[in-house]
Amino acid sequence: MNYKTLLAVFAVFTLIASIAQPSLAATFVHDEREVTTVSDPVADDLYLFGNVLSIEAPITGDVTSAGKSVEITGSVSQDIYAAGQSVSIMGATGDDVHVAGESVRITSEVTGDVFVAGQNLTLTEDSSVGDDLYAGGSDIIIAGKVGGDVRVASEQVTIKSTARIDGDVQVASDKDPIIEEGAIIGGELKRIHSEVVRPKPVFQAHLANWVRQVVSLFVVALLLLLIFPRVTQNLLTTMQQSPLKRLGVGFLWMVLLIPTAILLLISIIGWPLAFALIAGTVVAGIISTGAAALLVGQWVMRKTSPNSTSNLTWTHALLGAVVYQTIQLIPVVGWLVACVIVLIALGSIARLLIPQRTSTPSPTV
Repeated sequence: MNYKTLLAVFAVFTLIASIAQPSLAATFVHDEREVTTVSDPVADDLYLFGNVLSIEAPITGDVTSAGKSVEITGSVSQDIYAAGQSVSIMGATGDDVHVAGESVRITSEVTGDVFVAGQNLTLTEDSSVGDDLYAGGSDIIIAGKVGGDVRVASEQVTIKSTARIDGDVQVASDKDPIIEEGAIIGGELKRIHSEVVRPKPVFQAHLANWVRQVVSLFVVALLLLLIFPRVTQNLLTTMQQSPLKRLGVGFLWMVLLIPTAILLLISIIGWPLAFALIAGTVVAGIISTGAAALLVGQWVMRKTSPNSTSNLTWTHALLGAVVYQTIQLIPVVGWLVACVIVLIALGSIARLLIPQRTSTPSPTV
């Protein structure tokens, strides 16, 4: 997965964090230069996307970052969310660390938990994890201190002589972990043979379903842009004009759909109209989800890159599809937010379809 794809995925955190804490200030940086450096202290959350990223200054808040290379040498008072081909954390972290990358290296103190997914993970001798370590990859090396449990799945796990683990160590691997003399494990060491354990692929099934939904929504949004660019732009503009009114119209459309269709079906001559009404609503619903994705993508692009062009592109469709589908993973609230956006789009379609009365000046005598 390249850094541009990771950028799209991590844009999800931008929208979710804004919905969850709308009053919280945040700093958004999206830079297409080769190297982006944050050298001045940031007194709130930092969202940093680009190519080669370096965070040298202290951050008072969360850090959400995605790039080809991510290096954090300054302290972070709260959580870190980072993704890249290479991720290096050398500054102290006040809470949890969530990292995905091909090569991940942690050389500093982490107060909370560490969650890592990647190919190579190294916790150096100077590293310290306050709570638990959860990791999955090809090669995992632990040389520092872990205050809680260690749960890893890897082809090879090495616990160096300088390591000190206060809790249990659970390793899922075909190979025995390499434990050097001098390493301290306070709890129980347990190895789970991967050829014996076959957990139900529930997560994989959910992930595959999410990916299919994202791809389908991306295709719908992209087709709207390619086939009906002007109509799509007008639809998005209408959605942002009096959204509460559009929401009411969309809600009324859905409420009246079923009783209207039933009344038409009762009368023989109304059957064609009933099927036309249902089919039209289905088509309008598909268009509404595509428009919802584009609107969300447009919002994310404005937040992460204020100077970007206002023209809708495939990037808006991709970001919108990822964020829109991820929003729905939030129990109840996420589903309601997604429904509201679609209903606004549905009401906007009705606004564009129904001719509007234009007032004509009365003739003067």
